[in-house]
Amino acid sequence: MKPTTLAIVLATTSLIGNNAIAAEETLTSTWSGSASLGGFVTSGNTENSSTTGAVTLAKRTDNWTHNLSGSIYTAEENDIETAERTELAYRIDRYLSDSTFVFGRLGYDTDDFANIDGRTSLLVGIGRTFFASEKRGFDASIGVGSQSTDFISLDADGDGTNETDSLSSDDTVIYVGLNYRNRLRENLTFNSVLSLEYTEINTLSVWDNNLSLAVSERFSIAFGILTRDNSDITGVRGKNTDSSTTLRLIYGI
Repeated sequence: MKPTTLAIVLATTSLIGNNAIAAEETLTSTWSGSASLGGFVTSGNTENSSTTGAVTLAKRTDNWTHNLSGSIYTAEENDIETAERTELAYRIDRYLSDSTFVFGRLGYDTDDFANIDGRTSLLVGIGRTFFASEKRGFDASIGVGSQSTDFISLDADGDGTNETDSLSSDDTVIYVGLNYRNRLRENLTFNSVLSLEYTEINTLSVWDNNLSLAVSERFSIAFGILTRDNSDITGVRGKNTDSSTTLRLIYGI
């Protein structure tokens, strides 16, 4: 039987907000945001499924911008879990001019299938908005900070166990971030976000590309491809790179 693919899209609710359309939030003096939930299911010779959810909140006060985000991703293949990842982050930007800003970022993530029990990073840096209009936007930032990683210890069979004596590492991290947005049509927007976190033991690169279609004032559908690569951390599946394709429904207020 030829594999057939069914995209699952579920509606979600936003926490706090004020006038967001599709995946783009208009920053105001009150919190605004969006929430999304979606995934893919493939049936046939191979049974694959994935679920992803995310919440983003933002607030602009004078020259300060606050950003909160959280996400979760899980995947299964033939009823065997192949991915489980969570991320939380807070970022604050201070604009020195219309185009230049400094920032601080606190992030935490877990990735069981990359043998990461918990990874915390604290960054400070500077960024610049090269162009920003109703149709297009591009900004870049660079920073430095510290990163602490707790690894899942492995038993003799190579299975992960969350033991108290898990290995850990504290490192200096160098961060580079790029963010590009292009409104192709009135209701169609392409977003691309690339981030790199370099340490002595590993380089984490995350490249998120998505195409969102606004179907109403508050709802949009987004098709995305996310690639995560840990250069020197091989997961329990013997892989450094994870790629996921999802279809999500996004709700904004």
